[in-house]
This record gives sequence, structure tokens and C-alpha cells, in this order.
Amino acid sequence: MQEVLSIIVPIIITIILGYFIKKIGLISREGIDGINKLAINIMLPLLLFKTFSTNSIPSNLIVVPIISFVVCCVMLGLGYFMHSKFNIGDKISLFFASGFEVGMLGYALFSLIHGSEAISSIALLDIGHVLFIYVIYITLVKRQSGHVGGFMDIIKSIFTSSLCLSVFLGIIIGATGLGKIIYSGTFGSILINTLESISQPLGILILLIIGYEIDLSGIDLKYTSKIIGMRLISCLIGFGLMYLGFTIFNIQDRLIRLAGVFILLLPPPYILPIFAKEENRAELSAAISVDTLLTI
Repeated sequence: MQEVLSIIVPIIITIILGYFIKKIGLISREGIDGINKLAINIMLPLLLFKTFSTNSIPSNLIVVPIISFVVCCVMLGLGYFMHSKFNIGDKISLFFASGFEVGMLGYALFSLIHGSEAISSIALLDIGHVLFIYVIYITLVKRQSGHVGGFMDIIKSIFTSSLCLSVFLGIIIGATGLGKIIYSGTFGSILINTLESISQPLGILILLIIGYEIDLSGIDLKYTSKIIGMRLISCLIGFGLMYLGFTIFNIQDRLIRLAGVFILLLPPPYILPIFAKEENRAELSAAISVDTLLTI
């Protein structure tokens, strides 16, 4: 119990600190946006690159991203079904049933709980998730909101994403054995220490940002309970599918199995309210804030 509290309590306190930083105006909106860009566009990509470039993916784990991708697709289908069956809010609300905030929240929490060496486990699942987000999720969300993009827009989004590039480049370097050459000797040691030093504050910065972004002012209890209930059902079915996939393909790695459960506890992508209608944006943002607090 003491070990669990020693991990969870600092996380909660840091999030509360971020919330009060906004309340007292210590950091402006422009300031927190700048910190967000630093964390997501520089620190996190460097951490992912270092993780994958120093390790190669075992052949028996190549199927893990495919399992993740299939689970995300099924959960999105459940969102369509439950939204049409129970008429839950605006149609953009159906996307609440699928997708996970791995980048802004997942990596930080998982590394704080299991250590930075465990990042590769959740990142392996995130490969399939990122493919789902860029190819299917964002495409359908934009179509629903009237921002229709073509195939080339999808390709451009993938290849201009620092997260995607860092993961793919890291995998190539790790799989080809170039990592052993790059990180050998004095230069390699300096490079690894530099990557670790730059990415080390990532978890704390992400938690401060999450606390800053929490907004319960537009909460609608009836809508929030419905939409979170829909996500809970979807995640429970997703958990069953994830477990089934791990069992069928004999995935016994403990951290990957933990990451499979962990990723299903995360809230939906924080970008979702951006595509909602103006009158639905506040209640959707409030629902995501509540789901984030439940995740913590």
C-alpha cells in the first residue's frame, strides 16, 4: 500500500499544482502552450527514439501493434452502434468510445509507475494506435465536422508528426543493429546521457499541463455520465479483445500485458473537442476532464 501511495500521491499533487498554477495566473495560456509543444514535439520524441533505437523488437511481438489497431477499430464501431442506439449527444460524441491520450498522458504515467525502461512496452502498442488515429480516427472525425481531407493529407500528417518519425526511425535503427554502433564508445555514452537528460522532466511537465487543462465549468452530469458509460462499455469489450489477442498469439511479456490494460484506462484523445460544434465543445471538454481524473 505504501509503495502504491508513493507513486500515486505525487502524481495527484502535481496535477493539482498545475490546476492552481492556472487559477492564480502564474503561467499564461501562451506559456502552457509553449511547454506543451516542448514536451510533445521534443522531449517525448527523443524519449521514444532512444527507447526503440537501443532495443530491437522480438519477432514474436511484431503482432502486438496489429492487436492494438484491431481493438481500436472495434471500439470505434461500438461507438457508432451505441450512439445510434442510445442517441448520446451530438454525433461527434461517438468518437469518445475509442482512441486514447497516449502521447499527453499515457507515456508519462506509465513511465512514472513502471520506470522509463518500460516505455517500449506501451510504445509498441501505440504503434498500432497511432496508425489507427491518423488513418481512421482523425479522418472520420474531420469528415463528421465537415473538414474532409484526402489520402495525401493522411500521409502528410504521419510523416510530419515528430512522434511517428521518432518511433519509425528508432525501430529501424534498433532492428538493423545500427544502435549498437551509434551508442558504442564515448560518443555513444554522451548521446544516450543527452537524450535521457532532455527527456527526464517529461513526466512532471505533462502532469502540470494536464492539471492546467482541467476544466469542469461546462459539465453536464447527465451527458457526462452517458458518454463515460459508453466509453466504459467499449473499454471493457476492448479489454476482452486485447486479452484474447494476447492469448491467441501467446504474448507472455508482463509489461506488454500491463500496458494493454493500462492503455484502455486512458481518456480519449484531447484533440476531440476541437472538432466539435461550438455549443458542444464545453460539455465534451468537461467530460474528458472527468475521464482524465478517473484515469488518475
